[in-house]
Amino acid sequence: DTDNRMIRIVTGGIMFWIIGQAAINIGVVVGILPVLGVPLPFLSSGGTALLSNLVAVGIVLSFARAERDARRRARLGATSPPRQRAAPSRTSSHASPRTGRS
Repeated sequence: DTDNRMIRIVTGGIMFWIIGQAAINIGVVVGILPVLGVPLPFLSSGGTALLSNLVAVGIVLSFARAERDARRRARLGATSPPRQRAAPSRTSSHASPRTGRS
């Protein structure tokens, strides 16, 4: 439940796209629609369709995560931006010098 209109429109469009794709595929399998070649989302083989569906779901999950973080900040009364994760250290695993071997 967001107030951001863009998030609602994009999420609704992605939902309509995936449910529509599934409905068309099921209609073809049942025999009420002509064969169109639309794969069943997340199940049928078809690399490009699967990739585009996964990217779409990733976008929706990104929206959900951003909204959850925004609500958490609002509830805590924080006005500062979220903290950045610490960068991994770049220490070498070979930091100790070799001793006694050539």
